[in-house]
Amino acid sequence: MGTVAYASAEESERLTPMLCTGGRLDVETKACTTGAVDGETYSLHAVAGRWNVRAAVFEVSVTDEVKDAVQQIVEDLRSSDKTRG
Repeated sequence: MGTVAYASAEESERLTPMLCTGGRLDVETKACTTGAVDGETYSLHAVAGRWNVRAAVFEVSVTDEVKDAVQQIVEDLRSSDKTRG
């Protein structure tokens, strides 16, 4: 898990897609997967306010449950008062 703070949410939304394979975020989730999504590697970049969040999972079986857990972590960060400012 890693985070990068930008000056504003707008800047995060503008710059985070550059980290995505294909250069864009999913409109609904404001997130994208990066690199290989295979049975043992999963990496996600997401916008959480002015923050870019990167979550990577490796050396475990990547199931829908694992992907949902990563998305829940991102949602928890987004709903935190500490990431909104």
